[in-house]
Amino acid sequence: MKHLRYLDLSSNYEIKKLPNSICKLQKLETLHFGECSELKKIPKGLSYLISLRKLILYTKQKRLPENVIECLNSLRALRISNCENLEYLCDDIGRLKALRTLEINECPSLLLLPCNIIYTSSLENLTFMKCEKLDLRIEMEKNDSHEDLNNTRIQPRTLFIFKLLNLKELPQWLLHANTLESLTILKCPNFITLPEPLQDLESLKALYIARCPKLTCLPADMHNLISLRELRIAGCPLLIERCKKDTGEDWPKIAHIPLIWLAGEEIKSTTRGSDASVEDKLVPCSMLASAAISHLLSATASPSQKMCSPELSDRPRRFKFFVRVVKISGFDNNKFCREHEEAEHLAALAATSMH
Repeated sequence: MKHLRYLDLSSNYEIKKLPNSICKLQKLETLHFGECSELKKIPKGLSYLISLRKLILYTKQKRLPENVIECLNSLRALRISNCENLEYLCDDIGRLKALRTLEINECPSLLLLPCNIIYTSSLENLTFMKCEKLDLRIEMEKNDSHEDLNNTRIQPRTLFIFKLLNLKELPQWLLHANTLESLTILKCPNFITLPEPLQDLESLKALYIARCPKLTCLPADMHNLISLRELRIAGCPLLIERCKKDTGEDWPKIAHIPLIWLAGEEIKSTTRGSDASVEDKLVPCSMLASAAISHLLSATASPSQKMCSPELSDRPRRFKFFVRVVKISGFDNNKFCREHEEAEHLAALAATSMH
């Protein structure tokens, strides 16, 4: 057992306490105890798992214990899921200097993120899903502060936001580095604006927005996003009207974008033929990503057909299963994992288009 590298205890509804012996598995690289609904707390001995690279956890606690997770110096992927009581994360999450992926999913009581998350400089991929009370705003320190001079701030590449009821605009701490390449905002009913001016999104390559009815127009300098290769908007009736080809008020702002989809319809595509497609550039040649994108690009079925089709309704669920298996088997391959993380997000996007 001392050489064990992977341990999955997920969805075990009888576990109330993790055995102390787990904390002695210093070769362990992946630990999954998500959806263990009777698990009362996270043992402090987890801090001894010095080789741990991926952690998926559940807890009934209101706050993650201090000096546990932030001591996992090898941790590269952290998922916190279905923690209905969780209100705060640990304060020193900024100490996770190897962390690349953070996903917080279905934590309805979570209120705030720790301030020093902005100094998790290795963090590239962020996902926030179904955290109805979460406020992403963090008070930014002055640029000349002592802490700022001695720390490199977060430089995210992908940001996936789904059903955050408090989100009105993107917080500055996620944008300041101008590194964001993929931005997805889904089912955020109070989201009203993209940042203006857009100089902090100059690296953006893909923008997906769905079910944000209060977002009614695009920033005036949208045409300056010359790296933007793909735009998809759905469930935003006023915005879609303004973005209609040739006639919409916002069309001149987006006419330069090679691939545009509005309300499930492909409006523009200049990537056909010999050139590599935009989707191939964004998500290189993985079977799952290609399948997810194919579903999103499908214009042959009407909305009613898509909603009624058992095959389509079941597809995102199958994606999640296969993505999980592939990510586990290929965890040492960073590029491979990033592609399949994107596939999982695209599957979630496909699911929202059907409901």
